[in-house]
Amino acid sequence: PGYTDIDCSRRMCPKGNDVMDERLDLTTSLKYQTQTVTLIGAGALGDGKVSVSGCGDTTDAAATDACFGDLVGKSFALTFTSKLNQSYTTKPIIVAGITANTDVAGAQVATQDAVQAALHELPNYVVDGCTVTCTYAYKIGVSALYPSVSCDIGFNGGSVAGPQYLLEVEADKCDSGCTPQLSSPVQLKSALVASTAPGFVKASVATTISHATPGSTYADTIVSIDVADGTGIADDDHILIGSEILKVTDASGAPTLAVDRAQQSTTAPATMADGSEVFLLATDSAGALVPDASSDILSSVSESTKADYNSFECGRRGKCDYSSGECECFEGYMGDRCQTQTALI
Repeated sequence: PGYTDIDCSRRMCPKGNDVMDERLDLTTSLKYQTQTVTLIGAGALGDGKVSVSGCGDTTDAAATDACFGDLVGKSFALTFTSKLNQSYTTKPIIVAGITANTDVAGAQVATQDAVQAALHELPNYVVDGCTVTCTYAYKIGVSALYPSVSCDIGFNGGSVAGPQYLLEVEADKCDSGCTPQLSSPVQLKSALVASTAPGFVKASVATTISHATPGSTYADTIVSIDVADGTGIADDDHILIGSEILKVTDASGAPTLAVDRAQQSTTAPATMADGSEVFLLATDSAGALVPDASSDILSSVSESTKADYNSFECGRRGKCDYSSGECECFEGYMGDRCQTQTALI
């Protein structure tokens, strides 16, 4: 950390916002980078499904300590990596209990205060300013609503102006003699739940609809369709057109295909447009369609708001001394990253 170039021979200088760089539209409010940290409870089998009755029946179901048992009262840590590639890990952060803080609102405030304090207490003022808003809610998954805790972390300090590297969540058990000590870490969802039709793996774009009368459409009762190229499509294959899955019953007359409509619990649309893409769906060794679990969710860290600020070496208002790693600011600017204007030149 702190060195760069192909042979790591040069010291890195701090990066900061160019104070002379103005936004194009000053009528809109200034935006700081916001990262969203989402923790999803493991559930009984690691798939996020809670076995406690009444938990997650609806998105507005009551959040209780029992329903959020994989998260509340347990700990995690966050690792922040600076623009000098130096990594700092927070002290353990406890997800506040709901009953202990009167209600969900109280628990949310307690958790966001804990996250903010942990980031502010990192060494060297590496995070000198941030805002945190946490929410306890049920996230919509493939086949269930998963208890989750999400925290929106906005970086608004001078040392973290502009885009930052994504935070990392530390949630592995780390007991005595370990730093940070996570004796009872949050239990996070690890298994993806296979989605239902039409969520199946697409093997390829096989062809497109090619109606005998260009520009025409197929009604939902039509069981024979023309495609531009029937190569690679065989009897008993399944194809996906739009959101409808069709089974090919006879491909011998290709490029005209005899099909069974509305397979795998899908619905045939009123019309199927000429030129629509035709996807060939993948099958396993037994000939069954391969479920696609990509629509399910896991715990994550993502950038939810991009920063209006930028991040340049020495704030683009100085030159880096690569032997010392210090910025030599141009006249009229000062600061460790030349982020402050002292005079109009």
